[in-house]
Parts: sequence; C-alpha cells; structure tokens
Amino acid sequence: MISMENIKFPVVITTLIVLIYHISPFIGATYTWILFLFTLSTVAYFWMVYIILVKGKPSGHTFEDKWYDDQEKQH
Repeated sequence: MISMENIKFPVVITTLIVLIYHISPFIGATYTWILFLFTLSTVAYFWMVYIILVKGKPSGHTFEDKWYDDQEKQH
C-alpha cells in the first residue's frame, strides 16, 4: 500500500497557490496575474484530488463503523 506521505507535496503546493491567489489583490497584482492564478489554482485543485484518490490510503472503515475515522460512532 502506498503511504499517505506521497500526497503531502500536492496538498502543500495547491494550498500555497490558493493562498497567493487570495492575497494577490491586496499586494497590487495585475488582473492578468490574478486570472492566471485563478486558472492555475483550479488545475492544481484537480491535480491534488487526483493524486489523493489514486495514491491515498483508504480508511478501511465504513460510516456504519465510524462517522469520522478518529472516533467511534455514538448510538
């Protein structure tokens, strides 16, 4: 099974792109640069989702067993 360590890089890169996109109007970025970052963030988002789905490790539990992976379901 592939480790979850492999998904850290896409998550970090996508987060950085989105953060830069969100602060770009406040730092005086041009409209072209903001539009480029918007497009890049969308592509990075789909890349991140693809990597997580392909290389991520499934939980092994269903929602009937555990609502969240880290706590038991209360009945």
